[in-house]
Amino acid sequence: MTTGATPEYPDLQAQRFSKPAADVFAAALATAKDMELEVVNQWPDKGELRAVATTRVFRFKDDVTVWIRREGDATSVNLRSHSRIGKGDLGANARRIRDFQARLAARL
Repeated sequence: MTTGATPEYPDLQAQRFSKPAADVFAAALATAKDMELEVVNQWPDKGELRAVATTRVFRFKDDVTVWIRREGDATSVNLRSHSRIGKGDLGANARRIRDFQARLAARL
């Protein structure tokens, strides 16, 4: 599931902040760490962060990608959270995106 691209979750849209991209990237990285996501790659110059979320009960691995882009006078943040196994996630990826967005907004 990707913000702005998943019809089943129209409320999940990219966030926009009136902060420099570097500040938003730092806040996104801190948010990922606060959520105990395992950050596997980060490219601050490209505005991309990749992490892995491990579910608590069954220890499934979900891939999380964060894209940070400067768009005009704002910085946009898009997220993708995708289960590696199975077809359904019972809304876990949507909950993860909402949680990330709420924490990031509070941080910024």
